[in-house]
Amino acid sequence: MLVLDVEGNGTNPPDLVEVATLPVRDGRPDKTTAGAWLTRPNRPVTPFATRVHGLSNHDLANKPGWDEIADQVRTFMGTAWICAHNAHTDYRVLRAHLPGWEPTGLEWPAGRALRDGIHAATDTSRGRLSRREVQPRQ
Repeated sequence: MLVLDVEGNGTNPPDLVEVATLPVRDGRPDKTTAGAWLTRPNRPVTPFATRVHGLSNHDLANKPGWDEIADQVRTFMGTAWICAHNAHTDYRVLRAHLPGWEPTGLEWPAGRALRDGIHAATDTSRGRLSRREVQPRQ
């Protein structure tokens, strides 16, 4: 299972600005294999979206475009069961960005408990996966 969080640029449909994943193995978060990718959107991040997730156009200006990281994200996620606070929305957005990708299933547990547990497990500051420094996947 992968716990998943995605953030968008605030447009409709959204451009992704972040994908963060945390594998759960034997019932415990495996932060040693967590994956996080920041990506420069095609359209600017709206001020509202920046207030929600804390990522600005300046923060993302030198990040790779989605086409540069899409294969890494697809490979990392594979066909895992996805658990997310907003699973249906995250699924819809990821499917639009990763045509043909299909997880084994979707789960959406109690939002605050999930979010707090994952942020604590990934040592994030300000309670956001986007603030965690993760080395790019090869």
